[in-house]
Amino acid sequence: MKRITKKQIEKVLDGIDDDPSVITDQIVEEFEEKQPYLFHAFAAVDEKSLNDNERTLLLVASTLTWHIMRSYNTAIPEVTETMVDCVMDRFEGPIAEMSTSQTDFEQMFDTLLDLSGQPNLMAFAISIITEPDPENPRKSFIRRKNEPVLLFNTWTIIACLNYAEEYESVNIDDNDDDPLRDEIEQLHNRGKQQYGRFSASQRFKKLSDEQRELAPSILATFAEHLFRTHTIPHEECDRQSMETCCLEILPAEIPNEEPFFRAIAPVLAAFFSFMEDEGIHSHGKLIARAALKIADAIVERSRDSTRWSMAKQIVMQGRAEGYDMDDPEVLDGYFASAFDTFAGKTRKKRNATKSADRPAKRRPAKKKNRSTREVKRADPCPCGSGKKYKDCCGR
Repeated sequence: MKRITKKQIEKVLDGIDDDPSVITDQIVEEFEEKQPYLFHAFAAVDEKSLNDNERTLLLVASTLTWHIMRSYNTAIPEVTETMVDCVMDRFEGPIAEMSTSQTDFEQMFDTLLDLSGQPNLMAFAISIITEPDPENPRKSFIRRKNEPVLLFNTWTIIACLNYAEEYESVNIDDNDDDPLRDEIEQLHNRGKQQYGRFSASQRFKKLSDEQRELAPSILATFAEHLFRTHTIPHEECDRQSMETCCLEILPAEIPNEEPFFRAIAPVLAAFFSFMEDEGIHSHGKLIARAALKIADAIVERSRDSTRWSMAKQIVMQGRAEGYDMDDPEVLDGYFASAFDTFAGKTRKKRNATKSADRPAKRRPAKKKNRSTREVKRADPCPCGSGKKYKDCCGR
């Protein structure tokens, strides 16, 4: 899903007649109807630890963020328990690290913004939960110690909705219903003609042997993902869309090894410069310079497994286990079993974590055997403080 901007958030809020901090019954009903698992799983979360005002605030933040996301993507799939499990597993490392420093709210905010996939929307949710509101006296009953619970559960809803399409697509066996299939095919045919001329140019010959070998795959992959995410052909690509594709889309979606990502920037730089030389792109050299500036960042993003899509995680896991994931039959077979086991392991892990997090029942401490000798005022205090009895427990 494309990232939602601040202006888009403001536009949706302007369309709500009531105070933006208050949700209408209609929006709540739509949330429950379209996303029943999310609604019932998080609307009454932690009933014992949250008070009524805190649960109401969680419902407000969750429902408003869902309403904003749905306003810009009406085709969000229904989130299931399996999808939630997969999201939790995907971000297990950063979440565990964040939970060890719950008092550092700034660090928590940064982590949630980065992992949500929708930083502007997460920032909006954070403002709902943490910023004081003089016109809403209920906010005074929100305990700071419970803000992490509210924030984490709102983040979970945003992340699950943001990645719902991705997780649903893991189980799709073919692309017969791909609405962009014909346009993508035309794009590739045009790209092959351009590549034929590019491969004969001096700019192509200046690339290394490895870069030249990877160039066809890089250019085809870039062109397709650019079109799918921005609905523009590479001939109309601007700097921002190039950077988004190279830094956010390709590292998350493409299950290739590091040499592929190292070659992206130099190959794109050579190709966009060539397109300006040929009159295909009016500012190709500007994009070429921008691509070279983010070369290191592309490689770093590709190493960050917390950014990987569900499909990429499964492919990389299969390779790590020794499977030939380039074999279509092996790939299909591994995908068929991996998705369910991936989620199942996560569910067991979450249940184990919940059990471990439950506070142990307090038992009376066993009294140590102490001498029955009378303690004199000048004797060391029996409590072990090191002070004299008269200056400690004997006062």
